[in-house]
Amino acid sequence: MTNPEIAKAVDTLMYLSQDPESRAAYEARLKYQLDFNTAVHAAEDKAIDTTKINIAKKMKRDGEPISKIAKFTDLSKEVIQKL
Repeated sequence: MTNPEIAKAVDTLMYLSQDPESRAAYEARLKYQLDFNTAVHAAEDKAIDTTKINIAKKMKRDGEPISKIAKFTDLSKEVIQKL
């Protein structure tokens, strides 16, 4: 099953052939996995944003121009000015 299309078709067939209780358990497990992945990505994004803000604060304290801070942190000039 190295072909992704065949693997997906097999997964779909297995899903459709399950009894309602097994299908519900499968859907709950899938929902958990998707929610977990979303939470992990959100946490990573928040950590990246926090890091960028901390870097911008340090650069601003050191007197770096806002345009340079924006270039290196990808933060908007408006956000940097508010720091």
